[in-house]
Amino acid sequence: MRHDHRLTLLFKILHHLVDVDPGSILSQGDSRTREKSRLQQATPQSTVYNNSFYPRTINQWNQLPTLVTDSTCLEGFKTALAQLRASPSRTA
Repeated sequence: MRHDHRLTLLFKILHHLVDVDPGSILSQGDSRTREKSRLQQATPQSTVYNNSFYPRTINQWNQLPTLVTDSTCLEGFKTALAQLRASPSRTA
């Protein structure tokens, strides 16, 4: 599923598992407001950019439960994401 592949790539970027600097594009939320696992994004200026990897995936990332986004390893993230998809009451 493309959705899961995009989220997995974003996880890899955030955890420096691929050679892409997350600091150049991504900024995390404020830990004082319990939003440290949420990502902030700039307002897209065009429809084309709005449908590109970062805006689309950040929106999907921010809809994930903290249990998924706070995973510390890639396999844990993939497992949590798969369990979320298999859950009958999934929220994302």
